[in-house]
Amino acid sequence: MFIRYLGKETIETKEGIKYNCIKFSSLLVEGTIFKGGEDLIVWVTDDKNRVPVLVQAKILVGSVKAYLTGTEGLRNKPNAKVK
Repeated sequence: MFIRYLGKETIETKEGIKYNCIKFSSLLVEGTIFKGGEDLIVWVTDDKNRVPVLVQAKILVGSVKAYLTGTEGLRNKPNAKVK
Protein backbone atom coordinates (compact mmCIF):
# COMPACT_ATOMS: atom_id res chain seq x y z
CA MET A 1 0.00 0.00 0.00
CA PHE A 2 1.31 3.42 -0.95
CA ILE A 3 0.22 6.47 1.04
CA ARG A 4 0.62 9.97 -0.33
CA TYR A 5 0.49 13.21 1.71
CA LEU A 6 -1.78 15.76 -0.01
CA GLY A 7 -1.54 18.72 2.37
CA LYS A 8 -3.69 20.31 5.04
CA GLU A 9 -7.36 21.32 4.79
CA THR A 10 -10.24 22.36 7.00
CA ILE A 11 -13.10 19.84 6.83
CA GLU A 12 -16.67 20.43 8.03
CA THR A 13 -18.71 17.45 9.23
CA LYS A 14 -22.43 17.01 8.62
CA GLU A 15 -23.01 18.38 12.14
CA GLY A 16 -21.29 21.62 11.12
CA ILE A 17 -18.14 21.07 13.19
CA LYS A 18 -14.92 22.15 11.47
CA TYR A 19 -11.58 20.41 11.98
CA ASN A 20 -8.04 21.22 10.86
CA CYS A 21 -7.02 18.08 8.98
CA ILE A 22 -4.16 16.37 7.21
CA LYS A 23 -5.15 14.85 3.85
CA PHE A 24 -3.76 11.52 2.58
CA SER A 25 -4.54 9.25 -0.35
CA SER A 26 -3.86 5.61 -1.10
CA LEU A 27 -4.33 3.61 -4.30
CA LEU A 28 -6.89 0.84 -4.00
CA VAL A 29 -6.46 -2.69 -5.31
CA GLU A 30 -9.13 -3.89 -7.73
CA GLY A 31 -11.58 -6.33 -6.21
CA THR A 32 -15.27 -6.93 -5.68
CA ILE A 33 -15.99 -3.43 -4.35
CA PHE A 34 -13.27 -1.05 -5.52
CA LYS A 35 -12.06 -0.16 -8.99
CA GLY A 36 -8.34 -0.72 -9.39
CA GLY A 37 -6.11 2.33 -9.25
CA GLU A 38 -8.73 4.60 -7.67
CA ASP A 39 -7.81 6.75 -4.71
CA LEU A 40 -9.01 6.27 -1.17
CA ILE A 41 -8.82 9.74 0.38
CA VAL A 42 -8.66 10.19 4.16
CA TRP A 43 -8.66 13.37 6.24
CA VAL A 44 -7.42 12.93 9.83
CA THR A 45 -7.34 15.52 12.59
CA ASP A 46 -4.17 17.60 12.71
CA ASP A 47 -3.44 16.78 16.35
CA LYS A 48 -1.86 13.91 18.28
CA ASN A 49 -5.04 11.80 18.00
CA ARG A 50 -5.15 11.61 14.17
CA VAL A 51 -8.88 10.78 14.20
CA PRO A 52 -10.37 10.12 10.73
CA VAL A 53 -12.82 12.97 10.01
CA LEU A 54 -13.74 12.09 6.41
CA VAL A 55 -13.05 9.07 4.20
CA GLN A 56 -14.10 8.92 0.56
CA ALA A 57 -13.61 6.44 -2.27
CA LYS A 58 -15.14 5.50 -5.59
CA ILE A 59 -16.68 2.04 -5.74
CA LEU A 60 -18.04 -0.02 -8.62
CA VAL A 61 -21.56 1.38 -8.25
CA GLY A 62 -20.73 5.00 -7.39
CA SER A 63 -18.89 6.45 -4.43
CA VAL A 64 -18.88 6.32 -0.65
CA LYS A 65 -18.22 8.99 2.00
CA ALA A 66 -17.91 8.41 5.75
CA TYR A 67 -17.99 11.35 8.19
CA LEU A 68 -16.92 11.50 11.83
CA THR A 69 -19.97 11.63 14.10
CA GLY A 70 -18.26 11.74 17.50
CA THR A 71 -15.30 10.71 19.61
CA GLU A 72 -14.78 9.40 23.13
CA GLY A 73 -11.92 7.97 25.14
CA LEU A 74 -9.19 9.73 23.17
CA ARG A 75 -5.68 9.35 24.55
CA ASN A 76 -4.77 13.02 23.97
CA LYS A 77 -6.75 16.22 24.42
CA PRO A 78 -8.35 17.02 21.04
CA ASN A 79 -7.29 20.41 19.67
CA ALA A 80 -8.03 20.24 15.93
CA LYS A 81 -11.50 21.83 16.09
CA VAL A 82 -11.74 25.22 14.41
CA LYS A 83 -13.22 27.74 16.82
